[in-house]
Amino acid sequence: RQLLRELRAMLGATLSEIAAIARNLRPSVLDDMGLEAAVAKLVEATKLRTGRKLHFSSRGLAGKRFPFYIETAVYRIIQEALTNSIKYAGEASIWVSLDCTGKQLLASVRDNGRGFDPEKVLDGSEPQKGLGLFGMQERAMLTGGTLVIDSAPGLGTTVTVTYPL
Repeated sequence: RQLLRELRAMLGATLSEIAAIARNLRPSVLDDMGLEAAVAKLVEATKLRTGRKLHFSSRGLAGKRFPFYIETAVYRIIQEALTNSIKYAGEASIWVSLDCTGKQLLASVRDNGRGFDPEKVLDGSEPQKGLGLFGMQERAMLTGGTLVIDSAPGLGTTVTVTYPL
């Protein structure tokens, strides 16, 4: 009976983790309120969880919706870039922005932190480095977007993804 109780508890914890992962991959707020609200919520939750200096701005997105695959891709790219800034930029400020001009959707995550040499990380010469960057590039490419990583040691990092509309 004790073993059965422990197995049930482990199963419950595992199911909770799976549900949390699914929510993070495509949060329901994307479906309910759209990209702008989902990113604003992500930034606010990250700010509260980490205590970091995070800033969010958006322009031209009021009431606009995009294909679900673009909203999901932009959200996940922002999430990964934000995570990378928190992990690697040091005590930097981080700015997240969304901008829709009518011709394109542009999202960026910028920090004023340590920076790095993207070519050295992306050339594959250092195993286990750059997997998140590769993932962001692949996600953007597969959904019709373009990802640019602008960084240099000591000069911070900007990750920008652009989708033509």
